[in-house]
Amino acid sequence: MATVAESAARDEGEIWKAMADGKEYSADFNTLRQWIAEERFAPTDQVLPPEGEWTPIENVPGLLIILTTGDLEVPYEPIDAIFAIGSHTYGGLFGSGADPNQAFDGVKRQLRRVCHKRGGDAVVHCDFEYRVAVSSALIGTHQVVEIFAYGTAVRTKRISIRS
Repeated sequence: MATVAESAARDEGEIWKAMADGKEYSADFNTLRQWIAEERFAPTDQVLPPEGEWTPIENVPGLLIILTTGDLEVPYEPIDAIFAIGSHTYGGLFGSGADPNQAFDGVKRQLRRVCHKRGGDAVVHCDFEYRVAVSSALIGTHQVVEIFAYGTAVRTKRISIRS
C-alpha cells in the first residue's frame, strides 16, 4: 500500500514548485518532502503542485510530517518509537530567561527529522515533558528549558476504493 505522501505525489517524475523568501525552487515530491524535513521551508511557505494552485505547505497532505498527541483516523503501520530533546538557553545579566516556545519548536523539528529518516509520515501518541535548570557561569547564571518528547513514528496507508 502507498503512503499518503506517495498518493499525493501521483507520479514521482512530476515537478512541484516551492516559494520561500521570494525565491522559487523546483523538485519532485519526495525531494520537496526532504527539504521540508530539513527545514529549508516553513509550513507557511507556498508550493505549486504540477496541476494546481499555490497553497501553503501545511495544507498539502503528506508534505509536512504530522505530530499528534492522539491517534490518526487513517490506517497506518507503526515503524518505531522515537525520542527527541529540544532546549533553549538564556544567559546574561538582564532578560526574562529561556524561552519554552523555542525549546518546544526545536523538539518538534527534531521529532519530524527522526520520523522522516525512519521513513514515516506521522508521529502519533506524542508525549512532551520539560524541566528548567539554572547553571553558574563566569558572569551571572544561565537558565535552560529542556523539553523531552517521544512518540511512535508511523507510515500511513492509502485506502483503495473500488467500484
